[in-house]
Amino acid sequence: MDKIKIITDSTCDLSKDIIEKLDIEVVPLTVNIDSKSYVDGVDINFKELNKIILECGDFPTTSPPNLDVFKEVYEKYLTKGYKIISIHISSKFSFTCQSAFIAKDILETQDIYIYDSLNLSSGLAMIVVEAAEMVKNGCEFEEICKNIGYGISNVKSIAIVNDMSNLIISGKVNKTLGKISKLTRMKVIIGIVDGEVTFIGKIIRKRKILDYLINFLELENLDDSSIIYIAHSDEDELTGLLKNYLEKNQYKYYSINTGCVVGAYSGSKSLGISIKCI
Repeated sequence: MDKIKIITDSTCDLSKDIIEKLDIEVVPLTVNIDSKSYVDGVDINFKELNKIILECGDFPTTSPPNLDVFKEVYEKYLTKGYKIISIHISSKFSFTCQSAFIAKDILETQDIYIYDSLNLSSGLAMIVVEAAEMVKNGCEFEEICKNIGYGISNVKSIAIVNDMSNLIISGKVNKTLGKISKLTRMKVIIGIVDGEVTFIGKIIRKRKILDYLINFLELENLDDSSIIYIAHSDEDELTGLLKNYLEKNQYKYYSINTGCVVGAYSGSKSLGISIKCI
């Protein structure tokens, strides 16, 4: 049986407990703000980053892992006889995948399989966790790869964004949409479609937001095997209401805290949901 190592990056936003439990290797991205650089999830968390943003007023920038970092991580496991499955943030958000591919080319090996998840945060987390659980359960390499491909094609992700400012500054969303959102003080619903941020709708009242999220879940005909992933930058009232709904209806779910890279764009009080369509 092949020895298999699952590698991802810090935009999966998985907790240290899950990372350690499933033996996942996480390559961190970098956050740059106020003339300083921080390693995502190592030197700084989202709450600390948000405090710096409020104090200095600057918009943070992010950097993908250097190809030398990928090369070093890959070599560590290749020399131990592992086949590597490396799953990363959408290439339309970051150059992380490109760095990974360049590192693979330098190493001239066929034992590294790199996947562009076309997602991030909860969507990426879902794909990574499923792959790591399959490794732990002794599944065959080809079966794991097949499931990853299916997940990439069938994971749906939406998010409620409280403040569009950072997404506008970064060029991730249309400026006109950003202006409308600011003028009307509306919370905005975005989706990740083909690896890009897509505008879905805008709503005002919190109760309507919860109804929208519940409807999103119920339309997918989830069954007992379904696991819902939610990612939040703050444990606010809306997050609590959603968790209450999931627990009342006995849905299995992972709750993850938004990391610095994703949080730099989504801002505070954001809430994302990812599900895999059956």
